[in-house]
Amino acid sequence: MYATVNGTRLYFDVEGAEYEVREGNLVKKPVCFVLHGGPGGNHIGFKPTFQALTDTMQLIYVDQRGCGFSDDAPEETLHIDYNVEDLEALREHLGLDRVWILGHSYGGWLLKGMHGSMVSVY
Repeated sequence: MYATVNGTRLYFDVEGAEYEVREGNLVKKPVCFVLHGGPGGNHIGFKPTFQALTDTMQLIYVDQRGCGFSDDAPEETLHIDYNVEDLEALREHLGLDRVWILGHSYGGWLLKGMHGSMVSVY
């Protein structure tokens, strides 16, 4: 799937149900953005490893601007500040209040710029 945020079309892939049935009730699962390393990486390698997490959360794999299946972006925007703004905008675009973040390598660095009230570090 794609979302255009901050003038760039980002690719994201949703895995897992939004709700689960617990004791006969529908309960919303937490949402986790899965962020690849890079710059230059993509989300593909994470899918087989993290699929088991969908038992307890919904995963949203994000290819950062200029990476993977996301559109190319001007070189001057290939910067951590733009990546953080993109994640905030994607979170808002998807109507999510809070998300968990699972970041590998460079993806982990993006946590430093995220707003604490909107993310939980995983």
